[in-house]
Amino acid sequence: MGEPSAPSPATGPAPVRNVERPSPLTGVANAWLAIVAVIVFGGRELLENARGFADPSDWKWPALFALGAILLIALGGLIVGLIQWRTTTFIVDDEFRIERRFIHTSIARIDFTKVQSVDITRPLAARLLGLAEVTIDVGGEGGQRLRFLTLERAEALRDVLLARMAGALPPHQVPDDAHPDDAPRPFEAPAEVVYRANPSNIVLGAVLSFGVGGVLLVAVLLVLFLGPFGVVAGAAWLWLSVLAALWQVPKQLLTNWGFVIERTPNGLRIQRGALTRVQTTLRPERVQTIALRQSLFLRWAGLVTVQISILGNKLGDEQGTGINVLMPFGRFDEARHVISLIWPGVDPTAFAWRLQDPRGRRLTWAAQRWWALEPQTVATRRAMLSDEVLIVPFARIQGLGVSQGPLQRLAGVATCDVHNIDAAPDLAVSHLSPEDARGLFEELRRRSTAARGALPATPSNGPSITQ
Repeated sequence: MGEPSAPSPATGPAPVRNVERPSPLTGVANAWLAIVAVIVFGGRELLENARGFADPSDWKWPALFALGAILLIALGGLIVGLIQWRTTTFIVDDEFRIERRFIHTSIARIDFTKVQSVDITRPLAARLLGLAEVTIDVGGEGGQRLRFLTLERAEALRDVLLARMAGALPPHQVPDDAHPDDAPRPFEAPAEVVYRANPSNIVLGAVLSFGVGGVLLVAVLLVLFLGPFGVVAGAAWLWLSVLAALWQVPKQLLTNWGFVIERTPNGLRIQRGALTRVQTTLRPERVQTIALRQSLFLRWAGLVTVQISILGNKLGDEQGTGINVLMPFGRFDEARHVISLIWPGVDPTAFAWRLQDPRGRRLTWAAQRWWALEPQTVATRRAMLSDEVLIVPFARIQGLGVSQGPLQRLAGVATCDVHNIDAAPDLAVSHLSPEDARGLFEELRRRSTAARGALPATPSNGPSITQ
């Protein structure tokens, strides 16, 4: 008998994959969310039609119907959640995979190098159950949502994905879901709170940002120009505005309440929300533009809102997460501080503003326009009733142009356009003299090239003016 052959290395034991599932309580969370949605929208409809039920006995059948609808929808949410739990798995090894196998099979593979951010969302129902939803943003390719995991597992998964993205965690070093407390996480570091929004500013800003002044102005104009009919129209307008305020103001409060920015090894972590708590991880290098915005009443109160545009953000704001808000409502010293967290050394309160060409005033009505060229950034400011400042660093500039429309030709002015990725809107230094617009074009081209560390650009014959 021959000697048994040695086993081939290629036929060795296959690596063990840690296949995990969402929490079994996913169905309960789905049912709870469905009940809340039915109560909110159904209750609003009942209140609007309450005048048709003069006799209390008239409420019997509508109440029974509403109760049956709530139970039916809750049962549907429970069943859908149980199906999601049984048919959804996720695996973290050399890549991150989410597999859904029900009527058809769907496998989403995410390369760690393409992960842009990992966010945690906790609706009220999920918070009461100790659950969380994980949203993985991979930039221009969209993103994936995984609902619902335990909060501990969601945070551990977020830390692993961000650490793998940064190359700080070797492959297969993944915390075990069964023993999260025993699994070492050397990549995890305590977060440092670097900004906390003032609750009184959030309350005041939520009320003033609704546009109370505009509502009153429209009502007065209706009364002045429409006479007796204007009184009725003005009263109806005020009533509709009050109804809108009853929705918008609490929404602002619930969305921005408890706004906190923490510094972590993986970037800035923004937490916000009273009922639905959202954690967003922001990497400063993804920020393309920063805007400071003030409505008329916010200007009088000395408050400002800071908003950002983020590279590759394709997830939108479907859950009211306010992913583009860096500071909901605060003072200018607070705005200067949060901007320095993204771009150190950039202070919009110290910009040297230059007024637009006087010939352009005829094209801007009552609005004033300024622009500033600073060591790190180019900025514009537009002020009339509201005030807005838009800032772009030289390193984020992707394209430049000089444009001149028909009216600008008549006025003898031009615009220098600054383009970058995923910015809305792009920055435009409007109504300069054509010579100044061309000069700014060349200066921005030189500074943006130097800021990106690229090779010197080939000299051209100068910018062209396009219509």
